[in-house]
Amino acid sequence: MAVFGAEKMQMLWREFRDSTENKLKNIENETPEEIRLCFHSLRSSSLVFGLDELSKNCEIIEQSILSGEKIAEIKKYIDKTKKLFYNACESVNVLLDNS
Repeated sequence: MAVFGAEKMQMLWREFRDSTENKLKNIENETPEEIRLCFHSLRSSSLVFGLDELSKNCEIIEQSILSGEKIAEIKKYIDKTKKLFYNACESVNVLLDNS
């Protein structure tokens, strides 16, 4: 956090969190390419906050779509990614509130 300062990091986190929540709400209803692009973006953005497991799961989804797997087949990865994201929200919110 020293690079940005606590206030800037909190702002960046809130923007990331809110944007990601909106993207994930009805993601299964999007086209495969829209889903792939969403998780591609989320993969790189999550690394900014050190969310490595979330990023790796996003990469699995992206690669699965590129390989032609149906959304129904990768839904378990989408569900896991959502769970990882919401767990990360709890952890990061506590961390940033204490800084």
